[in-house]
Amino acid sequence: MNRRYFLDALAALGAFTALPALAGLDDKVFAAGAPLRIGVVAVGGAGSNIVSNLRDQLPQTTQTIAINTDATSLPDTLADVKVLVEGGPQASPDAARAQALGHEAAIAQALSPFELVFIVAGMGGSAGTGIAPLVAEVAKRTATLTVGVAVTPFSFEGDKRNSVAQQGVADLRGKVDAFFEISNERLTQSSGESVPFATLLRQADPAFMKVYTSTVEALIFSSSITKLA
Repeated sequence: MNRRYFLDALAALGAFTALPALAGLDDKVFAAGAPLRIGVVAVGGAGSNIVSNLRDQLPQTTQTIAINTDATSLPDTLADVKVLVEGGPQASPDAARAQALGHEAAIAQALSPFELVFIVAGMGGSAGTGIAPLVAEVAKRTATLTVGVAVTPFSFEGDKRNSVAQQGVADLRGKVDAFFEISNERLTQSSGESVPFATLLRQADPAFMKVYTSTVEALIFSSSITKLA
């Protein structure tokens, strides 16, 4: 798949969602084509939690990768491949990025099987904010198509964390082919009721699945139209 085709398919995503379900298409249309090799790359703690929570909901053909600086939590992440950025958690995104630069070869190796990667990371801390854009840069070098998904903080996490998060959003947005922001604050407001904090933290999970499903379905739909034309 080339980048132009990918971007055209995503541009049609809004129109696609208003069309009949894919069940109305002939599945045999896709039988002759090789399946798209998709990876979901979780960066940092928040991204790793989303991947762990959703692993059973992702298709078995989609592989998951977790990249983290935390040696204590990474082993518990439910991912197919794990990359430890050695040196421990850092005080800033810049420090985390500098630390990860020494692991570019390992990151590139982990990304090498895929044609399309979803990079999901929480923004506002050090690992996700600092390393996710680097992962996108590494993916681009191998011509891998990239979808960035940034999860931004709750307002009660403070102005500093939210300011760092917005810097991370701008950085990741500029490095990927397509970008989606999942705002924890907006998800909280849309719930319209008081819920436990643990439940709040899980609200990003279905939001990410919508991004994943909509993107892949848009690509399948666009591919089917091309083949039927």
